[in-house]
Amino acid sequence: LDASSLQLIDISAPAAPVFMGSFATPYGYRDLEIQNNWAYIALNNGIDGIMTIDLSTGPKINQAKAAAQTFIDFNGWNPQSDQMALVSYASSSTLDRNLTSNFSLVKTAVNNLVSNGGTATGNGINTATTELISARANPAALKFQVLMSDGQTNSGSSSNTAAITASNNNIIIYTIGFGEDADAVELQNIANQTGGQYYAASDQNSLAAGYQLIAQSIQVLAQDANIIANFSNGTLIVNDGNAIL
Repeated sequence: LDASSLQLIDISAPAAPVFMGSFATPYGYRDLEIQNNWAYIALNNGIDGIMTIDLSTGPKINQAKAAAQTFIDFNGWNPQSDQMALVSYASSSTLDRNLTSNFSLVKTAVNNLVSNGGTATGNGINTATTELISARANPAALKFQVLMSDGQTNSGSSSNTAAITASNNNIIIYTIGFGEDADAVELQNIANQTGGQYYAASDQNSLAAGYQLIAQSIQVLAQDANIIANFSNGTLIVNDGNAIL
């Protein structure tokens, strides 16, 4: 274990050690313990806490990246009108990829993510909201956020206030809690505030399934509809901005 990765080596045959894998650990550390196929890494260098790694599947960030690809690769998106962006958050938040219709750029940004300390959920929501109401956004598109968290909010802005701000900008937030450490109550509240839905995921397969369900829900909500209606003379028609009138 160094400041960049945990190297997993099978020494059951000491004369012929076998390299099993490498898991990214991009921070300093104080100690390492291995129990029941789990690695527990005590962090330092200004980052408090313990990083846990399931040695059979790797860090959660690896599973999260793989599952997120299923959302980006969903075959219901229309690259002519649909856009995606990527925001990551730890002790602060970052716009890793601004809104684009080139989804391969979003996949690259996902693959470049590195796990870090802290969980500033409200900051992540606010950064995503800022991008969704920016000049880069398609003004005719419905707006959604998909928020995945595997921990408890411990820094940054209020997630409840951020969810209200998103809702006031007609943004629906779907939330996913990944693993037992996720704050289900907080994530459910964020989804409720914005008209979204909360999903719980225990492993990579259920996480990918959650992303697929969210993608399908978004597709249903975002389907265009052409409606012809007859009105009597003198009827006042108001355009609420959600369609072409």
